[in-house]
Amino acid sequence: LQPSEQDLAEFQTQDKILSDSYNRLQARYNHKQDFLANHRDPNTRTVTLSGTGPNLSEDRQVRVFWNEEEQLAFIDASQLPEPPEGKVYQLWRLSSLQPLTPHDAGLLDSFSESDDKIFGTQVSGPTAAFAITLEPEGGSENPTLEQLYVLGQV
Repeated sequence: LQPSEQDLAEFQTQDKILSDSYNRLQARYNHKQDFLANHRDPNTRTVTLSGTGPNLSEDRQVRVFWNEEEQLAFIDASQLPEPPEGKVYQLWRLSSLQPLTPHDAGLLDSFSESDDKIFGTQVSGPTAAFAITLEPEGGSENPTLEQLYVLGQV
């Protein structure tokens, strides 16, 4: 029996679906392995960011697992609420608190699709504190301080 063109097309579609699913699972596995390696590294510091202002209660916290030597940070944002549509959380590295000197340290993209709410990003340069703000989709050049959710000193 020869498969029909329709059968072949169905097999190709199923193959693509399985391949995409495998690739997503592999990416999630790699992300978790990277997080564990970073978390277990003795050079990794845990920085706790606490809720601030009217946006978040003080009992909610975000943890940044930051390895300055590797210039890598993982952010556990599981206690942040889902951002509204058209908005994204943005991480800021503050190189100084006096005066406040923020630098973009990445977006917490695909928040709703993340099952563990752990996000990895590259962080380089002197860091006195981390902060997370709610910004328009795509992020901002400067933080919207009225939308400051959490802040924590290193």
